[in-house]
This record gives sequence, C-alpha cells and structure tokens, in this order.
Amino acid sequence: MNYIIFCSIVIIVVILGVIISYWKIKKHIRHLEQLKRIADEDFYTMECQSIAEEKAVSKIKDNIASSIYELNRILKDTTSKISKYELQEQIKRLEEECNNLDVIISLEPENNNTTVDIEKEIKDLIDELPFNDNRVNINVQKGIETKFIFDNKKLMSALKIIILKSLENGENDKITININCTEKINSKSKIVISINNVHLTDKDSEISKDDISAFFNMKTIDPDYCAYIEKINDPDLFIIRQNILYLSGKIFFCHENNAIINKKTTNLNIALFLEREKQKRKYFKALIVDDSEAIAKMNQEVLQNIKVDSDIVLSGAECIKAINENYDDYDIIFTDNQMPEMNGTELLKELKKDDSFNLPVVIVTSDNGMKHYFKEQCGFNDYVVKPLNEKIAKKIIKEQLESND
Repeated sequence: MNYIIFCSIVIIVVILGVIISYWKIKKHIRHLEQLKRIADEDFYTMECQSIAEEKAVSKIKDNIASSIYELNRILKDTTSKISKYELQEQIKRLEEECNNLDVIISLEPENNNTTVDIEKEIKDLIDELPFNDNRVNINVQKGIETKFIFDNKKLMSALKIIILKSLENGENDKITININCTEKINSKSKIVISINNVHLTDKDSEISKDDISAFFNMKTIDPDYCAYIEKINDPDLFIIRQNILYLSGKIFFCHENNAIINKKTTNLNIALFLEREKQKRKYFKALIVDDSEAIAKMNQEVLQNIKVDSDIVLSGAECIKAINENYDDYDIIFTDNQMPEMNGTELLKELKKDDSFNLPVVIVTSDNGMKHYFKEQCGFNDYVVKPLNEKIAKKIIKEQLESND
C-alpha cells in the first residue's frame, strides 16, 4: 500500500514537472516571438524611413538645382556688390548642401564634434557679413559657460541661413541673438539661442508659422513629411531643419498670433543640449551620499587624510540635484546603500538614466560578501564594506582614475 502511494506521488511530481517545464518553454517561445515581432516592426520602420528619405532627398535636390539655376540667372543681371555677395553666398551654400545631402540625412552621420566657444563662433559669423551694418547683435547670459563639444559647422550653417534670410526679407529690422542656459543635466547644458525679428519666407509666400514649425520638428518617417517638403518648397528651410535635428535640437517660434511670417516678424528659438567642456582641476573631489550625517563626516575625514576634497549629501534626491547642478565639480561618488526613500541601487539607476553620466559610483555598505551582486548585477564601479578606511579609499580612487584615463 505504501509502495503504491509512493509511486503515485512520484508520478504526480513528474507530471507536474513536465507541465511546469512545458509552461516555461511556451512562455520562452512567446517571448522570442514577441522579440521577433518587435525586430520586424523596427526593420519595417527603418525601411519606410529610408524610402521617405530617398523621396525627400530627390525632391530637395530638384528644388536646389532649380534654385541655383535661377540665382545664377539673377546674378548676371545684378550690379550691386551687396546683392552679388548675397547671391554668391546663397549659391555656394546650396551647392555645398546639395553635395552633402546624403551625409546630412545619414542614420549614422560622421562625427565632427570639437570643443567650441559658441559665443566667439557666433560673433565671428556676424563679423563675416560685410553688409551687416550693425544690424545683428549678440547678447550672452551673464556667467554661463560658452565652451561646448559639438559639431559647430551644422549650427553655424543654420544660423547663417536664418540671418541672411532675415536681413534680406526683413528690410531694416535689427536682429538680436540671445544665448541663455536654462538648465544643466549632468555634463550637458540646455542652451537656448533666441533670435528676434526673423523672416524666413519672401514677401509673396503664404506659408504660416505653424507650417514651418511643424516641418522643422516632424520626423522623416511622418506620412506628411514629403507633402510638407513640396508645400514649403525652400531648400534653405530644409537645411536649417536637417542641421538642427542632426544636433538633436528643437526649433520653435515665439509669437502671439498665427500670422504669416513674411507679414509679421517672429522670434525663433533653437534649443540644444550640448556637452560642456570638462574643466581641468588641480584637485580631486568626491561626493559622499549617506543618510547618517555622522557616518558621512567620518568618510569625509578619511578622504581628507588622503588629500581628497569632498561634499556631503544626505539622500539620493540631494545627490541627483548636486550632480545635475555641479556635475563638473566631482570625480567620484561614494554612496551608502540602506537609505530611506531611495537606496544606493535605486540612486545608481536614476543617475544612469542620463547617457552622459560617466562618473564612477562606489557602494559603501555593511552587506558583507555582496561584491559580485553590487558590481556585476547592479553596475557599481566598486564595492566597499564599512567602515571606509584610507588604504581602501586610496586604492579605489587610483583604480578609477586609471580606468577613466
């Protein structure tokens, strides 16, 4: 009797095991099918985008060729030196953009990022305009950093077109360019370039502000993209759009009325998140995160003894605020794990949501034997069991400096 019960239990366990294994396999298959479906959709999206871009490029190249022909015809009949310069510059610009059109819309464009003083570059651009006659001025927000790492040629090309078109279409209006920093997130600053008295269309155009705004910010895969290209029918506006989107920027107008642009001037804003130039410092600085002020001060004293400066914050939220506002001030973060509201692991996840964050983060915890978990699974750069001491702190800082270099 006992033997029969035992056999029955074994059979039931085997059947349950088979059922659970089958369920897991089916779940895995469903997951794979879902991944395949997502991959197919992404491929279809890229394929549609490629087709839309080919149509758009073909149309734009035709428009550019027509514009160059027309400008050359006008150039022959022009006697004014100023007008000749404007026409020659426009022809040159269109020829360059036509030759580089495939590069501009490339999904993986060439990286031409360099360290640039944006204030100096815009001033140089303004000085290059012989017919400027002090009609273009620049104001920079007091105290902001102006050196960034990005493809400056794209931005200067777009600004030059905006200025030239505005001077040409805006009669005697003066143009003011304001540069402001509205926020800092890790190593990037949000820079807003505001340009007033902008005229982007000629006197006969009936294109509205909303039409141009929509065109500037729509995706290439948008079904209306090609239709908007035909409606706008202006290679210059296409170049502005492509160059600013290349920099992952946004263009938007600031005007009270939905007025036709050539009848009323409008203010145009270009918003860009630009990588700040890393300031070279003679000292090394750490940020200590711990909800216990007493322990944080003990860690600060340890770092002081090895000649490392440091700041203290008492929560994950304060750490994020300090990093967003003063990212360039710090070289490493030492954080406790067990903290209310946001623990060390959750803090690391929040910090890494921004792709530009690349500071080493070291977990300082009382959880012994958890090195593999914190480093391999959570993604911390290093792991220290409390209390932090000078020898370990010096070793970690040296290793992180070498790995960053």
